[in-house]
Parts: sequence; structure tokens; C-alpha cells
Amino acid sequence: MIEENNIEFNNTIDDKWEEVREIVLKRDNYICQLSIRLTDIEWNYIQEFHLEEFKMFSKILDCAHMYPKGSNPEIKYNPDYVVTLCRYFHSLLEQFKNPVTRKGINREQRLLWFKRMKVKKIT
Repeated sequence: MIEENNIEFNNTIDDKWEEVREIVLKRDNYICQLSIRLTDIEWNYIQEFHLEEFKMFSKILDCAHMYPKGSNPEIKYNPDYVVTLCRYFHSLLEQFKNPVTRKGINREQRLLWFKRMKVKKIT
């Protein structure tokens, strides 16, 4: 099951974050950046095994940080480290789950999904 609550909605959203969020959404054309990068095989898997849940959460857009904000506070307001994701994919990646198969993944595998979306790497 997808967890509906995430960091963005558990904390008070401040004005600076709202500015960053709007920049990211506009930059990404209000489109989930993972959705447009999945292969046909990946989409077929989601449609076969997780379609109903995907439909429920895919219309909600979140702005997701590539790296956890808690351990990298310097990136919180930097749009280079934030990407637009639908709630379905955002929730799975936050839970360290593969967004297609929903099986557990490690930190490096999670980063690979963000790199696929061309989010900047912390240097």
C-alpha cells in the first residue's frame, strides 16, 4: 500500500519552499518526470500489477528531493536537487521501493532512479 503522508505534508510548508516548488513544477511542465522516462515494459508491469493504485495517486504532483533533506539541509531550497513526481512514485521512492516492482531497494538503487530523471548530483 502507498503511504499518503510524506515529509512535504507532515511539515509546515514555508514561503521559500513554496517558491522552490513552483519553480520545479514549472520547469518540469507539471509532469511527473519518472512517468515520462519509463520503458514500455515497465509501464506494462505497472498496468498489470498496480494499475488501480497508480490511478489513485498518479494525479497528485509532489516535488521530491533526490537526497534526504535531513542529512543534506543545504539542498532543501535548491531546485537542482528537486524533481516533480506523482504521489505514486514519490511515495515508493521515499519508502526505498522500486517504483515499478515495489520491491525494496537500497540507497544507491534509489539514487539511480533519480539520476534517470537527470536530477543533479551532490558534489
